[in-house]
This record gives sequence, structure tokens and C-alpha cells, in this order.
Amino acid sequence: MSAIVEQNTHDYSLCTEYGSPDDVIVTNDTQQALDIIARVLLEPSDVVAVEDPGYRPPRYLFKTLGARVIGVPVDSEGLVVQALPAGAKAIYVTPSRQYPLGVAQSALAQFIDEVDGLL
Repeated sequence: MSAIVEQNTHDYSLCTEYGSPDDVIVTNDTQQALDIIARVLLEPSDVVAVEDPGYRPPRYLFKTLGARVIGVPVDSEGLVVQALPAGAKAIYVTPSRQYPLGVAQSALAQFIDEVDGLL
């Protein structure tokens, strides 16, 4: 397993600023990674904003863990950040190109910079 982590941290320049290869967790797929992240970061009744329309399995996962899931519309700039619910603990978006519409997430990236958040 350590060989996989070492190779990927080197190939993708991971962990250069925020940690080391020892901080990397290898998962089977995106759904398992989301499950681990959600169980660590979310409490029951936390608000999670998701794209609407969007990829549905993460929405089901967050609901199963007791989160309040709120759909946020998507336009030509990606997620409509002005429609984000107040107090959202997490925002789930599809990377690079929004699913299923295929628009870039440029507005969200700018919003994250403005609030000094983590994307």
C-alpha cells in the first residue's frame, strides 16, 4: 500500500504543502472516500449543500448519516453560490465539470477564495 501512496503523491504533487504520504488514506472508490470524510466531519442535522441537478449517491449518503441535505441550483458558472444555505457545514460538488450539465465550477472556486475556505 505504501508504494501506491508514494507513487501517487509523487505523480500528482500531493502532500507537498499540507502533509506527508503518511496522511493519505487509499479508498476503493469515491463513495467510500465520501463516507469516511462525512463520518469524520459531519454531525447529525448538519447542513450539506449539494448541486441540483447533481450526482445523487452522495446526497443519499449524507442523508443516511443524518445530515440535512439542501439542493442548490446550477447555472452556466456552476453552483449558484448566492443560493447556498446559511450555516452549511459542507458543500458537495462534482469536480472540474458539473454533473450532469458539464459547466465549469468557476463561481464556486472564486467564492472559496473569498471566504478562505477549502475546496
